[in-house]
Amino acid sequence: MRIVVMSDCHGRTLPIEQAIERSNPDVFIYCGDGTEKAEEVSFYNQDIKFYFVKGNCDFSEYPIEQEIKLAGKTVFFTHGHKYSVKSGYNRLIEEGKRRNADLVLFGHTHEALNKYIDGMYLVNPGAGGMYHPTYAYIEIVGDDIVTNIVEL
Repeated sequence: MRIVVMSDCHGRTLPIEQAIERSNPDVFIYCGDGTEKAEEVSFYNQDIKFYFVKGNCDFSEYPIEQEIKLAGKTVFFTHGHKYSVKSGYNRLIEEGKRRNADLVLFGHTHEALNKYIDGMYLVNPGAGGMYHPTYAYIEIVGDDIVTNIVEL
């Protein structure tokens, strides 16, 4: 299973379109701030399963966090402001542990992060709407999870 994760595009659709074109994902997870534009892109990519959470700059009806199962793995994702990720990741890591998450995905800081901590992958795709846009590309094959940060 191929997963693209993006966040913080702040109204820009081009980075979302480019990430989809490059990575051909089965699933696209958007971690907030620019959710309405990500949703717009989902309308003409019906073959991809999209998931959204709202960020601190969104006014959508989406939740601020979600937990889903993908290829037998527990994926917890949020924008990150509720967990004060600009001040550290401890609260987010604890929530990931509480949920027995295999993958914890978040945005908000505009800085890409790809770490394996306490038995889970902690991934921030960076900001799709910044000068050097990035996204996360994740593959789940059997029991293996491979996480990467990709520059556009």
